[in-house]
Amino acid sequence: MKRRVFIITLALLGTFAFSQERIAIAVFPFEDMDKVFSENEAIFFYRRFSNEFANRNNNRFRIIPRQDVEKLINTEATFQLSDFSSRAKTAEMQRVLNGVQILSGYIGKIGNKIAISISLFTYPDLEQLPGGVDLDVVNVNELYDKIPEMVQNMQKAIENNLPPPPPPKPPKVIKQWTPNGTIFENYTIYNTLIIFGYNYSPDLPLGFSLGFYGIYTTLSFALPDFGSNSKGSSNEYGSKPYTDQRYEIIDWILGYNVTIIPNMLYLPVGVGIESVKEWRLQSYDNYGNLEWYPAPQWETNLLFEVGLLFRPIKNGSFSPYIFGSYIYIMPEKHSFSIGAGISSLL
Repeated sequence: MKRRVFIITLALLGTFAFSQERIAIAVFPFEDMDKVFSENEAIFFYRRFSNEFANRNNNRFRIIPRQDVEKLINTEATFQLSDFSSRAKTAEMQRVLNGVQILSGYIGKIGNKIAISISLFTYPDLEQLPGGVDLDVVNVNELYDKIPEMVQNMQKAIENNLPPPPPPKPPKVIKQWTPNGTIFENYTIYNTLIIFGYNYSPDLPLGFSLGFYGIYTTLSFALPDFGSNSKGSSNEYGSKPYTDQRYEIIDWILGYNVTIIPNMLYLPVGVGIESVKEWRLQSYDNYGNLEWYPAPQWETNLLFEVGLLFRPIKNGSFSPYIFGSYIYIMPEKHSFSIGAGISSLL
């Protein structure tokens, strides 16, 4: 009974995660109608607002990276949203903004105050969508101080205008089919499979799988090769140029081997997380000496796995096994895993 509850829960979690399509948002600069900012102040305000929006996201929306947005605009010129909508659609614009909503707004002076209005717009028609944030401040310094408040209120306004998610589909009831004299005799999705083996992914050459009673867990990792350069004393890399970069990666998956052909063929289905830390090779003095410095924190994303596991010796309690799986790492990364090991049935 406990195994049945675990399988149904795992399937529902996977269905829920895939069914929630997040809105895609590109944060654009703001149109300064009355020259409130200098050129550098306008760029700095945009980047601070964009970073704050991304940092407070918590995976509620799919954020287009600011670097991709800046490839489409000229940060050295005065930004005008209406001018952008009239430009020719380049292949790069279509790639970055297809299916994306643009977050932008207007900044101007009303009497002795500075007013800012933030909204969502469709692309490419730039139709204003419901929900937004309006704010009046006394000076530019207060406008900077209000960035966290504006971001929080704007994200709430966006969420309030999202359509409600569709109701979850009821889980399918899998009927047991037991025709006599076939390989499906005494078929059930549950099993007592025990596995232990090695697994490999393109970015993760070191990994192993361990499983009992059909439940399995996989741990894979990649250790960066720092070569002849040592690690720096600082706990994070700075803004200086870097000559090389490496990645430290850890993947962890928990899943269940669903029976397809008893004692022979199984369908591994799992969920997990991937954690990545970037290292950069940077100079630490005026003589060009280099050391490795890490990112300030790990970047963590949800992942899903589905594959096949095959045991060539069906009637033996012990058998080698081979497996392969497809791995989807949110938001847009695809990978695979292969492996082999020894298995047993209790």
